Amino acid sequence: VGAVLVPFPAAVDDHQTCNARLLVRQGAAVLIPDRELTAERLAAELERLCADRSRLIEMAERARSLARPEAAEEFAERCVHLLGRAA
Repeated sequence: VGAVLVPFPAAVDDHQTCNARLLVRQGAAVLIPDRELTAERLAAELERLCADRSRLIEMAERARSLARPEAAEEFAERCVHLLGRAA
């Protein structure tokens, strides 16, 4: 699913904005900076997206192509491997 992202501005090292920009560059999301967020701005963005079904489908496909459903398992395996080497 494509997304409208509003990164938390006080996040450490502004990592949420960095992650959001990556998704925007890949065509999987729209970014609204927190300082620009209003009910009107959000409603306008959602209306634009809902009016363009092909864009929604494209965003969803791009988001799906970025997914790594096995990431948690890979991360856990790497941790176990590192712990085994440290023991």
